[in-house]
Amino acid sequence: MASQLLDKVETNGLMKYKELLYVISVVLFFLFFVKVYLAPDFKPGHTFEVVSYWFYSAFFLLVPPISIILFIRKNRGNRSDQFIEWWNDKIIYKSKGVEDKTIIAADAIQEIKISVDQIEIRSQDQLIYLINIEGYKDYDMRSRIKGNFEKYRKGIND
Repeated sequence: MASQLLDKVETNGLMKYKELLYVISVVLFFLFFVKVYLAPDFKPGHTFEVVSYWFYSAFFLLVPPISIILFIRKNRGNRSDQFIEWWNDKIIYKSKGVEDKTIIAADAIQEIKISVDQIEIRSQDQLIYLINIEGYKDYDMRSRIKGNFEKYRKGIND
């Protein structure tokens, strides 16, 4: 029998909007350089206006894009693109703390423990797979995840 996808859940959180945030950052950088080019000259008696102009330009046009880019880089591998796929003959997942996707053969699963924020799968060759589901904030999605693992657990015990 060919592999058949039974269900799939995924969460991307803020990383879904990564490209949009990059575009916004580039636009803000561009606006900063336009404002620098069009900046008023230093004239005697107008120092405060020029200093506040530069502070506004630097603060509002440089701090947000830099912080957005640093945030995306910091969280890139952390929780981005988490998913769990249930196939009739395997489980494929990528979870927090796992660099690459992991494939677990259904016939190799010996035990499944379901807790609040994590699923623990023990294989017949004594490997322990921990699937962190903290990133799935939606209650219905967590219920679906736990329900799918419950079905797998019942299939093991039968």
